[in-house]
Amino acid sequence: ADLHDNVGSGLTEISILSELASQKIKDVSPDSSNSLNVISEKARQLIDGMSDIVWMVNPHRDSLSHVILRLKDTYSDLLYSSGIAFKTSHLEKLSSLKLPMEYKQNLFLIFKEAINNAIKHSNCKKISLEASLNKDTLELLLKDDGSGISTEKKAEGNGIVNMKARASAIGSDLFINSSSEGTLIKFVGK
Repeated sequence: ADLHDNVGSGLTEISILSELASQKIKDVSPDSSNSLNVISEKARQLIDGMSDIVWMVNPHRDSLSHVILRLKDTYSDLLYSSGIAFKTSHLEKLSSLKLPMEYKQNLFLIFKEAINNAIKHSNCKKISLEASLNKDTLELLLKDDGSGISTEKKAEGNGIVNMKARASAIGSDLFINSSSEGTLIKFVGK
């Protein structure tokens, strides 16, 4: 709470003050105005990152449903403004599934990257996230109806490599199947 209240409010103040200063001097010194906008944007990014960290360490938000709700909250504005429908299935059955912090963190970051990629690169109109638990195996399926992941994109970025490394770090597997009709990301964890 202290981290959120003290550091968060300070970063918010920096962001607002630098935006206001940028507006005041944009006609007089465009370069300085741009620098202040960069400061404001960096402060907003730090606020978002800190918010994720504060959420991550909160012991009262340790279930799978909390992870999914956080993903939905993180992307709700961007999904809405992009005209992308985001649907979840079968999550209510897993609201009692408690996750250790490291597991929760890696799972969240895997799917944050996956949703971010779908929004930015796939030109999709629908994203769905489905969860199931069979004995001790957790399975999450993220599907989009976009244009798929190009071979060039796979070779260029670290996103997929990082996602698979995160899954491996928590003893899980990540499978990606992509075509011109969309992408399916399957997480299988224990």
